[in-house]
Amino acid sequence: MPIKISVKKAKVIHVNRWREVRKPLLEALDVEQMIASESKDEEKQGEIIAKKQELRDVTKTPLSNIKTIKRLKTTWPECLGTKPDNIYG
Repeated sequence: MPIKISVKKAKVIHVNRWREVRKPLLEALDVEQMIASESKDEEKQGEIIAKKQELRDVTKTPLSNIKTIKRLKTTWPECLGTKPDNIYG
């Protein structure tokens, strides 16, 4: 009997992996934002705020049109950078 993989559950796992990759990116932007704030660079602060919001919104990426695990594995938001090779263990 073949193993049945739940695409619905796989989507949840996939988005959680995005969260794992996103965390250090947000932390690095926090440091950049503090530096920009200390130097009163409002333009840089605005850019950082926009980047951080884009990263926060990544978990809102619609996945309802994805019906297969193969397609899910190819879905990777640009703002997270290059997909790590070992993301699927």
